[in-house]
Amino acid sequence: MPTLALIDSALAGYGKSPIWIRTTLNCDLRENFKSRRARHSARLYYGGNIMSLQPNNEKLLPVNHSYQVELSERTRLEHDDLIECMHQLEAALASPAPGREREWANRAANELVEVEKSLQRHIASAEGERGLFAELDIAQGSIPMRVEKLRLDHVRLLQSIRRLSSDLETNGDLPDFARLRREAEELLAALRRHYSSEVDLVFECFWLDLGVGD
Repeated sequence: MPTLALIDSALAGYGKSPIWIRTTLNCDLRENFKSRRARHSARLYYGGNIMSLQPNNEKLLPVNHSYQVELSERTRLEHDDLIECMHQLEAALASPAPGREREWANRAANELVEVEKSLQRHIASAEGERGLFAELDIAQGSIPMRVEKLRLDHVRLLQSIRRLSSDLETNGDLPDFARLRREAEELLAALRRHYSSEVDLVFECFWLDLGVGD
């Protein structure tokens, strides 16, 4: 089990003096380092910098909290944009359909295009080389598996969007607007579950450990 001496030694390799400023753990490091309550890595404030001690390999890694804040804000803005596009799609779906099925379907299809564009922008950002998922993947325990599920969600959501887009194409036939509304509602619910999972993960990994609000 890691000891304070080991941590001091590791910090010395980073040119840090072995003086504790603050730990984010609410328990004794020696006794609870590997406890679930202490989360997946111990994060220490050292000389104004945040360091992360990974329990599995006992390596002390620098954590760029300012970049995590930037990623959090970027993700929030991406979610806001996606939610706005979803609201526009919902408005199109809720508009009167009987007697104007083709116009209804065309409007819904146009708004669905905007939802897809917004989701694509978020995917490019989150899955990029220095994106949200790359930062989350550093964590230990179940976090990388949860990130992988979010990646799979992206694939499934895009497939659902393209399937709905194809179904909205009238090709001269009157669309079954009741069925299309149900299909769209399922997609919108899946999108909400996805971004809620992302928000929870960002808060847990970037903010909960750091005692925001203390």
